[in-house]
Amino acid sequence: MSELKACNIPSKRAGSCPDIPKANPRIILRIWNKLKGYLKLIEAYACDYKRFAIYSGLTQRRSKKAATAAHLTMNFHRIEKGLSLRETRLNFGEDVVESVTRFLKQYIKRYGVDDTAASCWKCLKDYHELHDSRDALNRELYNVFATIDIGIEGKAKADSLTAVCYYQRQEILQQAKLDFASFVYSRLSVRDFSDEPVDTKLLFEAARIAQKTPSVCNRQGWRMHVYNTPESCKRAVGCQGGNRGFGELIQCAVIVTGEIEHFFSPVERNQGFIDGGLYAMTLTYALHSLGLATCCLNLSLSPKQERRLRRECGIGPNEMPIMMIAVGHYPENFKTASSQRKRVEDVISIHN
Repeated sequence: MSELKACNIPSKRAGSCPDIPKANPRIILRIWNKLKGYLKLIEAYACDYKRFAIYSGLTQRRSKKAATAAHLTMNFHRIEKGLSLRETRLNFGEDVVESVTRFLKQYIKRYGVDDTAASCWKCLKDYHELHDSRDALNRELYNVFATIDIGIEGKAKADSLTAVCYYQRQEILQQAKLDFASFVYSRLSVRDFSDEPVDTKLLFEAARIAQKTPSVCNRQGWRMHVYNTPESCKRAVGCQGGNRGFGELIQCAVIVTGEIEHFFSPVERNQGFIDGGLYAMTLTYALHSLGLATCCLNLSLSPKQERRLRRECGIGPNEMPIMMIAVGHYPENFKTASSQRKRVEDVISIHN
């Protein structure tokens, strides 16, 4: 006992509980906030998984026209690429040609001769004509193709197309002569718009230009939603949380989405964001080229916010929201944020 007293350790009565240190409320709050963040992350990934599992081409390839057309495009584009090589190897991809031919017959039977079918038919025709001109025609493959009847109108549509385009270097260099750096640096993120309404014809023209955006296997799995009436624009802008102080000035809102049914494999789970992001950038530059002011607005939403966006803006469950673009006409005088750019040396890595 003398040793205990010397160490100032109080004795315990028999049956008494040891003292429990009090928890620090700040630490508990910090742990809880981090836990909430992880739970929200799990919820968001679960929603993404469910959407891709239900609506992607992985499950919709043979039941939805958009998915079927994308699958057909993906495969006949493989033939186009082979035909476009400097030295096209004779009889290349015969297994692909056979598969595409059978798939095209099924597609026409189900959906008729649309632009996708006409493009595919012309690609197959060019393939067989190339081999026929070099005495390498696979008669068995060609005879199956020859049974596909696309009608007079379909042939007229197909014959206006071509699987391969031919260019000369000087032609492209001449057309590409523009001061692109000045054009890019002249585009600004504008948060001040005039009262002039945005003509729908300009939006269609911008969409036509943006349709040239590169995409995986030429599938073009994007969609452009336009809200250019006061009511629809207000609904759309109200679903985006980063327009405080200027949202009421926006004359037109555009939402770019990726259509999930264009993608068929788990490794393509993010491809809609990649292709849709490319499309959104091209569209932004197209709008700028037509004299319209733009401001890119993020659509990084929680599942609850995303459900509201779909409900208010008529976006289907098969689409992944990518970004919103505020569109309008420039006022006579306006201000913009300077938005300082990083140094090139900070973003480029040279691998020798």
